[in-house]
Parts: sequence; C-alpha cells; structure tokens
Amino acid sequence: MRGRSPFHGDRAHFYDYLLAAGWTARKVAVSCYLLTAFLGLLGWLAMEGRIRRSAISGLVIIATVLLGALWFAARRREVRHSRYRVQI
Repeated sequence: MRGRSPFHGDRAHFYDYLLAAGWTARKVAVSCYLLTAFLGLLGWLAMEGRIRRSAISGLVIIATVLLGALWFAARRREVRHSRYRVQI
C-alpha cells in the first residue's frame, strides 16, 4: 500500500517503538512474552468452551493494550516536543 516491498525490513514494529521510547531490550522481551502468554490463555479458554471467561479475559486484554497504546502515544508526543524545548 505504501509502495514498498514487504520483503524489506523497517523499524515500524511495536517493539522498535518501545526501544525508541527508552525501554531496555529485556523489558521489551518480557512484555512481548507476557502479551503472548495472555493471548495464548485467551485462545485456550475459547477452545475449552469457556466463553464467559474468554470474553472477560479478552476485554481485559483489549483494555490493557488500548491503555498502553494511549500511554505510549502520550510519551511519544512528550519526547518529540521535548527536543524542541529551549533549555534555560
């Protein structure tokens, strides 16, 4: 869609944004592992037929991801604007 080959790498993945925001590689890896574990749990609950639990877990995960995205967007704006502030 952007006119670039999908086979060429870029730095537009969420873990790249976390690293650019100042997270350590260890924090990024642990957060990816936790997100994967939560999504795996959600899938397992859905496969077991526990619809109510999987729905509640899904809502909690979605809310957490959305809040995290809003927090990262706010931090990104702060970092971007802090570059242009004049130090007195």
